[in-house]
Order: sequence, then C-alpha cells, then structure tokens
Amino acid sequence: GTMAFFDSLYGYLLPSSGSEILRYDLANFQNVVALDLASSGSTPGRCQYFSGGFSDGTYSYFIPSQHGEVCRVDSNFNTAGVTSLNLQSYDSELAYLKPGFEVNNYAYLAPYQTSSYYASGKMVRFDLGSFSSVDIVDLSLSDSNLKQFQAAITDGTYGYLVPDYYGKMARFQLDPYQLIDFQDVSSWSSSVSSGFSDGNYIYLYSGSTGTVLRVTWGIQNEEITLSGTVSGLSGGFYVQNSLYFFDSSDAQVTYRLCAEASQTSTS
Repeated sequence: GTMAFFDSLYGYLLPSSGSEILRYDLANFQNVVALDLASSGSTPGRCQYFSGGFSDGTYSYFIPSQHGEVCRVDSNFNTAGVTSLNLQSYDSELAYLKPGFEVNNYAYLAPYQTSSYYASGKMVRFDLGSFSSVDIVDLSLSDSNLKQFQAAITDGTYGYLVPDYYGKMARFQLDPYQLIDFQDVSSWSSSVSSGFSDGNYIYLYSGSTGTVLRVTWGIQNEEITLSGTVSGLSGGFYVQNSLYFFDSSDAQVTYRLCAEASQTSTS
C-alpha cells in the first residue's frame, strides 16, 4: 500500500514496503521528485518499510514499520540531507510503530509490534530538536491489553492511542510523559481503523462498523450514524469545522458531518 502526508508546500507519498519516497509540489500538483532511502540509515537498508510520516515544517519524518529507524529528510530532498534515529539502540523491541503527532518540539508515536512481531505496548516520543533524546513508556505494565495501537492523536491537551485488536484506548499526558487512564471501546468495534480530534472530541472509525464513535473522556461516548447503508469507513479527517469520512465499500462516497451536530451530507 501507499501512504501520504503533506506540509505547507509539498505532498509526500511513501510505500509500506520498499525505500523510495516521492515528493510533489502542492501549488501546481507537479514537480515530482523521487528519493531512494535504501542506502541511508544507521546501516544501509534500515530506512525502508514505513507506516506513515509527518512534517514539522523543516524536515519530513518517515516512521518505521519494521526496522525501528525513524528517517528524516531535509528540504533539499536528497540523500545528503537524510539523517536517522535508531530507536532500537534505546530498546531492541522498538520495531513497528505508527504515527503520530508533533507538539512542543516532540514527536509522539504509537506502539504496534515488536521486532519479534508480538504486540507492543511501548509508546515513544523523541525530541525533534536534538533528534536523539528518546522517552519510552511501557503501557502493558499498567494493563496487559494496552498494546498494538493504530495511531497516536491529540486534542491539543492530551495524547490518545487509538486501539487495534485489543480494544483499549489510552489517554496520556504530554509533559511529564506518562499514562493517565484508559477505556475499553471494543463493545463498539473490535477493529478500529483510526481516529482524529476536532479539539473538543475524539472521533473513532472502523472498516467493519457503520457508525462513528464520538469519545468524550469521562462522559458517555456517542455513536453517530452516518447512513443506513454504510458498513465501514476507511478514513477520516477534520477541517474548517467539518468532519469527513470515507466509505470503505465505495470510494466515490464521502460523508461530511458538522462538528457541532450529527447531521450528514453525502457526496
């Protein structure tokens, strides 16, 4: 599969397997440049296989899905501008992580699997300035089912980990970096795809559930029905006071939800 992210100037396409990434100009949707990271990393071959990425406005970061190495590319977008952070030098189990957000000069990643392909509960943050300082919190020490998450997201105050198979969503403090509490959302869906925040609520969506779960921490969560025919959702995001969700069974259908209401429109 192919994943994407963007900054203020460029869009980036990256493979889930392989080492070649693409950058294109958002202004004209042209000027495509390819960069092969195969020879980069603490040893050649470690800058490949990615789960996603993000930009801090200066560098683009590519998150590992196999080798535990975060690869960073500067704005020149060539091999001379590639640096990397080997997370396995801090903990050998850090192999497959998922994005991810950045705030106050730190990047926060969600744990997924260890180097032995077991579910991981070790969430990670690293300092964007030094690109060397790494903090690790093992959530599974608090609860054995706090592991294997689909994404790390924030509402601007706290961080949250979106659960995968194990069904428990975690909330954590950004500074000091520590777990606060967690809740089980598996009664809504046992296979959450991902989620995002509009600054007030957390929205979770699933490829096997036709509703969206609006999470208000410490208060009753609410299921929002988008349509009587939708059986699952493949993606979603928030922009300009509207929530957008993509139908997993029909790529031509998008649902829009006003952030302050439960009414929807379909396009």
